[in-house]
Amino acid sequence: MSPHVLKKYGLVVYITYMKKIYLIRHAETEAIRDGVLAGSTYDTLLTDEGRLQAAEAGKELARRNIDMIVSSPMLRTRETAIIIANAIGYGDEDILFNELFTERSYGSYEGGSFKEFARDYKNIELRSSIETTQELYDRVNKGLTWIRQLDAKRILLVSHGSTGRMIVLSSQNKNYDEHKSIKKICTAEVIELTLD
Repeated sequence: MSPHVLKKYGLVVYITYMKKIYLIRHAETEAIRDGVLAGSTYDTLLTDEGRLQAAEAGKELARRNIDMIVSSPMLRTRETAIIIANAIGYGDEDILFNELFTERSYGSYEGGSFKEFARDYKNIELRSSIETTQELYDRVNKGLTWIRQLDAKRILLVSHGSTGRMIVLSSQNKNYDEHKSIKKICTAEVIELTLD
């Protein structure tokens, strides 16, 4: 976002406005409950517990003066965003959905056992069909560039676990290969970030 210029007493002062991002991972899903890996093509609904988590997050976020809600368009994030929007008095028809914030593509792992993926990840034997960390990082950066162009200053961003970690990484101006330094984001966990 371009800085605003203030001219007073012959001085020119550049004022930049930082954006406050409240990043939240979607609430608990049926896939998480069942140990199924859900990425960008395998979608899943929230559980009853997940709906309660989203409502609780909405109560917490009601004190944050959210100007705008942006969400991944997937069912689990959409449902989380709508529950929170209702809790904070934000019209769910005003939520902006952007595919740049969908979950990482896990390729042929999607819909399969999370334990199988975790085993291959640990052994550094991931299948080639998976979206690479660099590809995910580049996609997230495009999304954050888009967010910087929005007029809102306090934005709730509803996203996913792996994508959320890349959002945190990018907001800290770290490189994609530092992704292991970012802790796992729990379901319905809110992380406050600043974008310049």
